Amino acid sequence: MARRTIQFDSVSLQDGSLYKTQEIQHESMDSRELNIQRLGKGDGGKLVSETFAPKTIKLIGTIFGTDCDNLESRIDTFKELLSRQEKNLDIQYASGTRRYVATCSNYLIERKHYNLTFANWEANFLISNPAFGKSLDTSTYSQDLIVVGTATVAGTYTFTGTRRPMPTIKMTVNSETDLSKVRFRNVNTNGAIEVETAFNAADVLIVNTSDYTVTLNGTAQDYAGSFPEFVAGANDFRVQLRADAANVTLKLIYYSLYL
Repeated sequence: MARRTIQFDSVSLQDGSLYKTQEIQHESMDSRELNIQRLGKGDGGKLVSETFAPKTIKLIGTIFGTDCDNLESRIDTFKELLSRQEKNLDIQYASGTRRYVATCSNYLIERKHYNLTFANWEANFLISNPAFGKSLDTSTYSQDLIVVGTATVAGTYTFTGTRRPMPTIKMTVNSETDLSKVRFRNVNTNGAIEVETAFNAADVLIVNTSDYTVTLNGTAQDYAGSFPEFVAGANDFRVQLRADAANVTLKLIYYSLYL
C-alpha cells in the first residue's frame, strides 16, 4: 500500500527527511454509549438514544536528524507541535482526506544508546468535538420548490459518510405571494420543523441541525416542532409551503462525517 499523507496543524508527518509515520490507527470505534429504557418488568429494553465517546487515534513513526544535536533540536520542535490544542489532523483515506479536530493526549519518544540520528515515537490524539472525522469541504444538495397555492414538495437525497450528517437547511425565497409558512419534514426519522411568519422575496431562512439554531436573514427566528435528524444514506423529505404562490430554493449543506 502506498504511504498515506498525514498532517497535524498543516505540518506533514510524512516528510521523509524529518518524519515518517509507519502506523495510522484511526479506523476503530472506541466506545458507543447506548441509553436503554427497560420495558416494565419484562426482559430487554428499548434503545432511546446513542452517543459516541471521544475517539482516540494512535500514530507511530520515526523522527530523523542529521546528527545528535540536530535530532534533539527536532525532537523539541516535535514536542511543541504535539502541544498544540484542537488542531486539524488530516489523514488521506479512500481517495480523499478525513479531517479530525485533535489534541495530543500523550506521546512517547524512545531513544536507545545508538539512536544518534533517529528516534521512534508514538502519539495518541483525542478527537473530542465532534468525535468523528469529516470531509474537508461541504457538499450541497439543491432543489427549486415552485408551487401555486399551499402544496407539499417531495425530495430525496443520499448523504455520504458513515455517521448521520447534521446539515444546514437553507431556504431562499426567490419570489412569493402571501408566503406565510414553511415546514420541513424528514420522512425517514419523522422529525419536522416549521416557521410561520410573513416571508418576503430575498428572505433567507437557515435551520442549522448541528447547533440547533433557526435564523431568518441572520436574526434568530421562532419555530415549532423539532430539528429533523438525518441518516447516512438515502433520505426522503417533504417541504410544505403555505402561500398563494412561491418559488423557493432549498439547499442542504453538510460535511460528510466518518466514524
